Amino acid sequence: MSTKHYHCTTVTDSTQAYYTVTEISTQGHPTVTENSTQAYPTATENSTQASSTTTENSTQASSTVTENSTQAYPTVTENSTQAYPTATENSTQASSTTTENSTQAYPTVTENSTQAYSTTTEHSTQTYPTVTENSTQASSTVTENSTQGHPTVTEISTQTYPTVTENSTQAYPTVKENSTQAYPTVTEKRSQAYPIVTENSTQSSSTVTENSTQASSTTTENGTQASSTVTEISTQAYPTVTENSTQASSTTTENSTQAYSTVTENSTQASSTTIENSTQAYPTVTENSTQAYSTVTENSTQASSTTTENSTQAYPTVTENSTQPSSTTTEISTQAYPTVTENSTQAYPTFTENSTQASPTVTENSTQASSTTTENSTQTYPTVTEISKQASSTVTKTMS
Repeated sequence: MSTKHYHCTTVTDSTQAYYTVTEISTQGHPTVTENSTQAYPTATENSTQASSTTTENSTQASSTVTENSTQAYPTVTENSTQAYPTATENSTQASSTTTENSTQAYPTVTENSTQAYSTTTEHSTQTYPTVTENSTQASSTVTENSTQGHPTVTEISTQTYPTVTENSTQAYPTVKENSTQAYPTVTEKRSQAYPIVTENSTQSSSTVTENSTQASSTTTENGTQASSTVTEISTQAYPTVTENSTQASSTTTENSTQAYSTVTENSTQASSTTIENSTQAYPTVTENSTQAYSTVTENSTQASSTTTENSTQAYPTVTENSTQPSSTTTEISTQAYPTVTENSTQAYPTFTENSTQASPTVTENSTQASSTTTENSTQTYPTVTEISKQASSTVTKTMS
């Protein structure tokens, strides 16, 4: 079937009970659908739509399939219900998609496609997954005041501009595998009730999370984050796990609460970590990792232990005006620059075993309420303590 349309197509207050199939066609003006019901699928193959599609106050009760097609102008969906899947394969969408006040009850699947402009979703509900595979999104994704009730899955894809999520709820996991995100992720006033999993992926710009709650875990495996992570005034209620990954720029956490552990294994952090005015209620565990720049903790509370094993820290650790009410354990590790503690309280022991500290430890105006134990370790520079109180013992065994 070959068709050519050169004027606006308007469908109002109608019911379409069977399939619409469009193949190898050109539509040069807009399509507008208002107050309508489509009870069977729409299939578009090998076609070009050179102007906009607008759907308002309508119900689509079966699937939309677009294959090997080009849409050169925007798609706008408002106050509508889509009860079955949308599938886009091997297609190019050269302008924006906007969805407002709508309900999508089944999946959106995009495969081997290119979206050259932004996707905007506002005040909408998506109750099933979004799946993107082998695709390129060249501009931003914006989600505001919306609910996504099932997973987002991104595999082997490239997103070259920002993702922005504001005042939204994501009730199921986000999974990213073998993907590249070249611009920032911004999350504000959001609740994510299930995990974020990132595997074999590259994020080359910053992640910003503000005033948000993440109620389950974040897992990053074999990934690269080339710019900063910023978390402000947020609550993370479950663990953060990073394995075999590289973070090439800084992590900043301000005025936040992390209620479970941070675990880093076999990873490299090439720039600084800054924690300010924050509370970490469970342990920090670092194993077989390299931190090439400084860790700075200011005016913060860490309510459980810090454990470092078989790791290298190449720049200073600075703790100022902070409280650590449980133990610090360092085993078989190398610290190449100073540890500085100022105006702080450490309420439980410090243990160092089989480790090398190549530069000074400086403690000023601080209180250590329990013991320091050092075993089978090498400290090549001095320990300096000024105007401080140590309320319990120091034990040194076989120290060179």
